[in-house]
Amino acid sequence: MELGIDEILKTAPHKYPFLLVDRVIEIDDDHIVAKKNITYNEELFKGHFPNYPVYPGVLQIEGLAQTAGFFVKYRFLSRKKEYIPLFLGIENAKFIDKVIPGDSIYYHVTIAQQKADFYKFKCILKNEEKICVKAILFATFTEA
Repeated sequence: MELGIDEILKTAPHKYPFLLVDRVIEIDDDHIVAKKNITYNEELFKGHFPNYPVYPGVLQIEGLAQTAGFFVKYRFLSRKKEYIPLFLGIENAKFIDKVIPGDSIYYHVTIAQQKADFYKFKCILKNEEKICVKAILFATFTEA
């Protein structure tokens, strides 16, 4: 099942200019794949190495975290209530390849473990088939 930006905006707590997910490509009970197109027109490239634009690693991790938060909220939490994902931690983050303008990146997120309201996610960011980032993320959810 694919979800467009309208459904993402209804569910995700993040909005412009900090929403880092453009489309959900696939979603089921234990994983999600979402997409973001990286364009040179993004404001951050004015200051993040203007002569050699590279999409910041911290935003790559944030995009994975947003995808994880959207996944849990969309699949498992009531969309009638305002739940906010809270990022708790990160383990074993590895930045393997760079992301540059013109790339389409794919956030692959799987629930690795759940205990009560605490989640552990296995995350991979790919540029097409090339792995750019691997990380384990931890999050919980609170009512706003």
